[in-house]
Amino acid sequence: MEEAEDKSDFRDMLIWIKGMELFDLASKIADLIDDEDEILSEYKRFLLEDASMISTKIAGAEGADIYDIRMECAAIVRKCVRPRAGDPLFGFGNLRF
Repeated sequence: MEEAEDKSDFRDMLIWIKGMELFDLASKIADLIDDEDEILSEYKRFLLEDASMISTKIAGAEGADIYDIRMECAAIVRKCVRPRAGDPLFGFGNLRF
């Protein structure tokens, strides 16, 4: 019982909070996309899926004590964040981090 009390809540983590902020931003952007445009509708769906996955996987990684699960969650978060940064459709081009 004491071990559970010692663990901090994932909702206090700054990276989880930032993930939730990204989801809120993605939702607002998605609201601006017209559903009549098939291509943009697909991007809208991907945007919302990826944004919703970020905080979920951060919480899963924090709750997991197994290294493999933590790394799997980290890889999924990276996959969800990276594609949008270099997408020429959105005018970002090739960004260097």
